[in-house]
Amino acid sequence: MSADWVDPKGTYVNLFHGRKTPTEQVEDWGENGPILGPFESVGIVYGGSLKMASDRGGIWFIDLVGDCYYYDGQFYGDIEIMSGLGLINWRESNHAWKTRTITNYDEAKAKVPDEFKVKKAQN
Repeated sequence: MSADWVDPKGTYVNLFHGRKTPTEQVEDWGENGPILGPFESVGIVYGGSLKMASDRGGIWFIDLVGDCYYYDGQFYGDIEIMSGLGLINWRESNHAWKTRTITNYDEAKAKVPDEFKVKKAQN
């Protein structure tokens, strides 16, 4: 999807303040991540995973690991849920837009590496 195309009726997830591990202390603000979307709806499941749904019939998740959301090799400390119109306005007023991309969600990129998964106690 082109970085210049924004569906004004869509909902987008802006990932930022990324780091390589959930406990890494970043010197600055961390890495900017992708802007995912468009989605029909975005929500939080039981105070944890981010749930995104599309009118194309998909439901997808980004898991919370510690206090960060994992996607594409980075743990993001911040997410921003933006309307398409809000994203258009942000793009027009923010010079950092040139370094950001809007991309479709990729389920493989949301798979948390085993070493960072929370181990569940066995009874």
